[in-house]
Amino acid sequence: MLPTTAASSPNSNEPPPPNPLLTAYEGWVQRTPLVTRYILSLQAFSYLTSWFLNFDFALATTPYYVVFRFEFYRLILSPLINTSIVSCIFGFLSFSDNGRRLEQSMGSTAFGWLCCTIGLTTNLGFVLVSFLLAFVRGYDESFLFVSSTGLWNIIFGIIAMECVQAPRHTQRAFLLFVVPAVYFPLVLYFFFSLFNGSFSLDYLISMGVGYASGFGSLDKLIKLSPAKAKQWEDTVLSNYARREGWIAGHAAVGSGAWHDDAPSAGFAMSMFGGRGGSGGSTPGSGNNGDDTIRAGSVFRPGPSKASAGPTGTASEPTFPSSSGRTLGGGGGGGAVSTSRRTGGSTTSGGNTAAETRAARLQALEQRQAQQAQSNNNPE
Repeated sequence: MLPTTAASSPNSNEPPPPNPLLTAYEGWVQRTPLVTRYILSLQAFSYLTSWFLNFDFALATTPYYVVFRFEFYRLILSPLINTSIVSCIFGFLSFSDNGRRLEQSMGSTAFGWLCCTIGLTTNLGFVLVSFLLAFVRGYDESFLFVSSTGLWNIIFGIIAMECVQAPRHTQRAFLLFVVPAVYFPLVLYFFFSLFNGSFSLDYLISMGVGYASGFGSLDKLIKLSPAKAKQWEDTVLSNYARREGWIAGHAAVGSGAWHDDAPSAGFAMSMFGGRGGSGGSTPGSGNNGDDTIRAGSVFRPGPSKASAGPTGTASEPTFPSSSGRTLGGGGGGGAVSTSRRTGGSTTSGGNTAAETRAARLQALEQRQAQQAQSNNNPE
């Protein structure tokens, strides 16, 4: 008789251990909303394919090709191009968790519109300033062939916007220093300039766009109305609105996206502001009934319905005006909304749905007992 081997033991039928890389990726997909996931996936795909194909030459915002070759698509697609491993790593560390929170607070449609408008406005400003510098220097064409690419053209604008809307005395930790929140984007910009060995004109313009947006100068361009967002979700974006991870406008949780205790990317949070700072946060708008989603969860769309205020009109979404756990860092305190999802029931002011159901059942049993007693004791 042949000796018994480990392969013939009962344990050989057990499934193999899970792949840790696959498990980590599936977890990232589950907790990351659709738009944020698509942007970061395109960044990784662009970097990997840059070993074989140069998308930078074909899609980067180069003023000469935009104006004289009418290649306007570069203005929109260039933020999605990445050919640097350093930029890719910093982009994931800075945008993965905080982009998720921002998308949950605004909804996928409004968040996608915010990223597109900041990137487009930054690139338009880059082209305009490049031509202005070329004419000032006696039509020096070298300025017309400088390219602008990368996700940081959007991230810098979002950081500046959030820092401007933070409370007045909020401070942000940067490495070993603490700076006022309103000056934090400038400090971050100079750090990147020293790290790269040169000043990036596109980053500077993106930061200017963020400051202008934070002060309300670009509200009509940057902010998308709830009615328009719902219209797009029902028409041109209906295919994406049915996919897993899409956050509909009525399901956005507002500033509540920053109220959960889920850990962020440690390096990014410690480097770009940490969780320090002062200032409060205002609970955001959003559904407070049974349709409320917990901050940090991914909304899986069901039947679409509008979010209406007391007068029947859709409530206006707001950019989180807090010290924020956003791309600029800085953790804010503040009151958490009193309506949240706990387990399978909804709590509101301490009364759970289970307690309400139990009270109704008890009242029904008492009524049935009284009816039975009256039937047994007729007058």
